[in-house]
Amino acid sequence: QRPLTLVPSNGKITAIGPKMVFQGLTKNGVINMTATTAGDYKIIYEVASTNACPSKSDTADLSIYDLPSLAFSLDRKNVCEGEPVVVSYKGDKTATLTWDMGVSATPRKPKAVDNTIRWAQSGLHYITLDVQDKHCKNSGARDSVNVVTQPVADFFVSDSLPYATTLPEAHEFIFTETAVGESSYEWNFGDGTAPVLQSVSEPVSHVYQQAGTFNISLRVSN
Repeated sequence: QRPLTLVPSNGKITAIGPKMVFQGLTKNGVINMTATTAGDYKIIYEVASTNACPSKSDTADLSIYDLPSLAFSLDRKNVCEGEPVVVSYKGDKTATLTWDMGVSATPRKPKAVDNTIRWAQSGLHYITLDVQDKHCKNSGARDSVNVVTQPVADFFVSDSLPYATTLPEAHEFIFTETAVGESSYEWNFGDGTAPVLQSVSEPVSHVYQQAGTFNISLRVSN
């Protein structure tokens, strides 16, 4: 799709090949034409005589190449900070690739066909790619990865009877999460009861029906 410029002194030019678009003769004798299909062309330059002499012509061979593919894929588009994303080029494996994975990416500017990339900062990170094969260069491929903050689980426990000298066997405790970067919660109170799931941040209570030592866990996700 890139214009080819020919400069004849006079006469006319035709092309024999897959497909060529002529854009007309300019005032200075320049003919612009664009090949819309890759292939081998024969350019014929013919000069017509103004007298009884025969016309003259000359030929030249021209090869038009396809632009290299810019196609690439991501195995994931939403990850937490530090989690890997595999970025893979789908075109000619012998081409020269110029990647830019964006700020905080490791590595930021690899050269390989398949790359495992991690981002240290949250945010929307753009990936760009330019490709150079043995004939042509193609630029402008772009995609993005959304990197979110890794959640941190934390909580504290309070007693429903903080000033009691003795506690009843069936006793209630209040659990309050202080996690960071979370949007859902899963509590496990360690006594064989079903986990408690929450989608909002608010204290949750639990009654232990018997004495003992219990391991309490909180799982958060975003």
